[in-house]
Amino acid sequence: MTQKSIAYGAPLKGYTFWVLLGKFERVLGCEKCFGFAPVNFETLERAPKASYHALATPLKA
Repeated sequence: MTQKSIAYGAPLKGYTFWVLLGKFERVLGCEKCFGFAPVNFETLERAPKASYHALATPLKA
């Protein structure tokens, strides 16, 4: 399915990384928050971490 999506031009950069982190989160029971903006499961809002802002700044330039 992924290869077919790429063939159609879908932007799947980072997909593998995202899937890998999702697997770690499920194995750990969502006790640890991986990624740049973990979800608050009570409000379903994302709260960007400091690492998000540190990476976002050079990417915007």
